[in-house]
Amino acid sequence: MANGTAKASDASPGGEDGRAGIWIAIVGNPNTGKTALFNAITGLRQKVGNYPGVTVERKVGTVTLPSGRRARCIDLPGCYSLVARSLDEQIAHDVITGHMDGSPAPDLIVLVLDASNLQRNLFLATQVIEMGTPCVIALNMIDVAERGGVEIDCRRLSRELGVPIVSTVAVREQGIARLVETVDGMLVERARPDQTPGRRWRMNDAVERQVARLAEELARHDGVDTRADAEAIWLLSSVRATDDLAGINPHLRSQVVDIQSAIEASGLPFRVAEIQARYEWIEAVTRSSVRQGERRGVDWTRRLDALFTHRLFGPLVFFAVMACIFQAIFTWADPAIGAIENAFAALAAAVRAVLPEGPLRSLITDGVIAGAGNVVVFLPQILILFLAINVLEDSGYMARAAYMMDRIMGRVGLHGRAFIPLLSSFACAIPGVMAARTIESPRDRLVTILVAPLMSCSARLPVYAMVIAALFEADRSVAGVFTVGGLILFCMYVFSIAAAITTAFVLKQTILKGPRPPFVLEMPPYKRPRLRIVLRNMWERAALFLSRAGTVIVAVTILLWGLLSYPRDVRLSRDYDAERSRIEAAIAAPEAREHALRALASAEAGERLR
Repeated sequence: MANGTAKASDASPGGEDGRAGIWIAIVGNPNTGKTALFNAITGLRQKVGNYPGVTVERKVGTVTLPSGRRARCIDLPGCYSLVARSLDEQIAHDVITGHMDGSPAPDLIVLVLDASNLQRNLFLATQVIEMGTPCVIALNMIDVAERGGVEIDCRRLSRELGVPIVSTVAVREQGIARLVETVDGMLVERARPDQTPGRRWRMNDAVERQVARLAEELARHDGVDTRADAEAIWLLSSVRATDDLAGINPHLRSQVVDIQSAIEASGLPFRVAEIQARYEWIEAVTRSSVRQGERRGVDWTRRLDALFTHRLFGPLVFFAVMACIFQAIFTWADPAIGAIENAFAALAAAVRAVLPEGPLRSLITDGVIAGAGNVVVFLPQILILFLAINVLEDSGYMARAAYMMDRIMGRVGLHGRAFIPLLSSFACAIPGVMAARTIESPRDRLVTILVAPLMSCSARLPVYAMVIAALFEADRSVAGVFTVGGLILFCMYVFSIAAAITTAFVLKQTILKGPRPPFVLEMPPYKRPRLRIVLRNMWERAALFLSRAGTVIVAVTILLWGLLSYPRDVRLSRDYDAERSRIEAAIAAPEAREHALRALASAEAGERLR
């Protein structure tokens, strides 16, 4: 579209394998608005799949640039660093360097930075820039930074980093057109490798000599030296004696471990030396480009955190929120469930009025319509659950809940990051297992994956609702606010949490015993949930439930109808057993007798089916 406005399409500019055409990667820390910016560039329709061989979600969209060319955009997993301590970080590195199957090396990278937390975001940004691929920085959430009194000199920051910078507010699509125009201009220019900014910070001479030694080896091995320095630093930071990094030459791995040992013998591990030197340079850049002024308005994040993360009131608020959610699931869904049941009953009655009595009418009314009704009738409860989870995530409260639950989970050996996967398992265990990839320790990751299915997922919600309604006075009021049904449902979910935590404790004390790593979690600022995004996520999850669980339930309902309907006990117009005996006694010729018996059997089967 003209004027730099993007539109979405599922068509591939380079064919189905996606290896030709222009590729743009969207990279950034979590909670920087990266996905909102990806949606603003590509529109709300994208292809969603997995990276080959892993369960990490892969989002790809298409954008039409102002020059008329089309480019594919890939939204990489949010990460704080390219150092491969988790699966997300390794995938981000492999896609950027072109080592990921099915994802060619990007022609350009859009780096999404949180303007209100620039110093931390620049750590990842410098790592990506040093890889040598042309970059554009989207300085996102600039409105949040301005409200916090942060003033950024974008021109000076651009000169320091060596890449163009565009200020954006992705959730309101401000600056998106200019960002797309800048991307298009850089793709037209096609920056040469010698034009890309190199590493602008340095460690001590002894460490730099070791980095140069490894970079030379990489340049000889790969035949190019445009990013050998950055790859050498990545290897020295990522490789450990025991890790699950794939695709690293054994000889190269041995050399990296030897260099790490030599550097550590000098008194400072390489990872520490790199972090210190990189942050010293980042601090110098931000001092010259960023000025902290007076904050505008009230700091609601700090005030709310005083309540929501309080040692006493925080957990009380959390359990109150959870109780209200399950009360809403049990109570608010009732009118919609009644309406759906009445609608399907009316549809079945209409079919009975049109079709004559027989197997076809029974199949449609008791098989297809009843099966579809059994699926759709539980959709209101599932939508309310997804609505609650999306609002908690989008508002920023979910991170506070994870912080508070870390105190409990840490005592049983679970990593604090396990809270998000386990809470996601309330919706479905599959995304819960997928979310566990962000846990660095393989043991802690495996424990989380093993206990995630013990959480009560949305598929069990209809079963709970039916059992509660059958065994208890579900509508009886408790304390004038809750009902018996809502409180019992809440207890069922609490029991599932207790079962998961108990199992995790046993696993961590026996076959998966190991030290618990420290828990570091970013607290994003509170914000109003975006209605469009929340509704879109609800729609996607509802469609997934209907397509996956719905098809199975409808098929099983039709199968049960068939098993209950056939063979049918019908009144026959003839005594077929007596006629069969007469044929066997009267007809001596075998062929004639067999022919008569087959004709009689066919007539009997036809009468039984009518």
